[in-house]
Amino acid sequence: MRVTEQSPDRLTARIRATFTGVFCAVFGGFFLLIGGTALAGGQAQGAILLAVGAVLAALGAFLLLRPTTLILDRTTNSATIQRQGLTGPREQMLPLDAVASVEVLNKGTGSGKLYHLVLWVPEGPHQGTHPLTRSYSTGGWRKGRLARRINAWLGGGRT
Repeated sequence: MRVTEQSPDRLTARIRATFTGVFCAVFGGFFLLIGGTALAGGQAQGAILLAVGAVLAALGAFLLLRPTTLILDRTTNSATIQRQGLTGPREQMLPLDAVASVEVLNKGTGSGKLYHLVLWVPEGPHQGTHPLTRSYSTGGWRKGRLARRINAWLGGGRT
């Protein structure tokens, strides 16, 4: 999660599930290694570990290779959310002057707290929250830091 371009007229942020993607890829590789070793030693249960490892590694690659990009442009009065989907890229456009702020929603309590980054439009035909992260996840401080930076560029927003 980071701002890749910022000027008085344009802000571009790239949002990616880096921690979760790396976590899945590393553990997927670990299971692939153990499963391959077990299978080479003649143990049939190694196939199960290989399957689990393949799924985790694929999920990790999937999360790392599919970022969401937010483009806020004052010259065109547009807020564009670009997502890479399974069937190709998807784009959602909103009028920039309708966007009030970027919010970090949370659920859970204590150490089990999860966070979700959304674009908030308080009124009009696009009223509501528009997700920037794909789901609730850990990393509230990173999401909060990005939200504060975008809100500062927007000229405020609620906190």
